Amino acid sequence: MHILQKEILVTPRWDNMRNSSSVQDIIINFLGFIPFALALNAVLMYASRWSAKKRALLTLLICFTISLTIEVIQSQIPSRSSQLIDLILNTIGPGVGLLVFGRFPARRHTR
Repeated sequence: MHILQKEILVTPRWDNMRNSSSVQDIIINFLGFIPFALALNAVLMYASRWSAKKRALLTLLICFTISLTIEVIQSQIPSRSSQLIDLILNTIGPGVGLLVFGRFPARRHTR
């Protein structure tokens, strides 16, 4: 039975990506990790003396690792599927978010 065969990080079929639920999934996966990435980057900024580039790389690595973990777990849940595009979007979205928000100078509160 095909239903019992689970695959990990399936490549998307682009002809199936045109329906509204697929577009919604793409948007959610692209935007979903941005708040986490920005918060993590802010924590790293105040907790370490690393350069912005090192913080961004560590943040992206953590986003990638968490997303990969989610996809592997999803591959074991019968009602879910593990998609490579989700992993890619969950990593690229935070990268774009860090680039966009990195343009704004950090404001430090002084007393």
